[in-house]
Amino acid sequence: MSNNSALFIAGASGYVGKVLFEKAKKDRLAYGTSSSGGNGLLPLRLDTPADFDYGKIRSGDVVLLTAAISAPDVCAREHGPGGRGQ
Repeated sequence: MSNNSALFIAGASGYVGKVLFEKAKKDRLAYGTSSSGGNGLLPLRLDTPADFDYGKIRSGDVVLLTAAISAPDVCAREHGPGGRGQ
């Protein structure tokens, strides 16, 4: 990854993504996404990906997907194959 490439972190408001995003933006051009956007993050809902402005991503940029349902209460309630609705 060159220093000219941008880093996109999908899920930058989550447990792992937040740490990666905070460190990355100190050293390079970094964008974070969250389902609601706000607080300097781009809105990206994984259930409606067509709504995202993919024009921001250039050839050579790197995208890290850290988005997941990982809140302990949600995981306890929605565990098992298929996740939600089990």
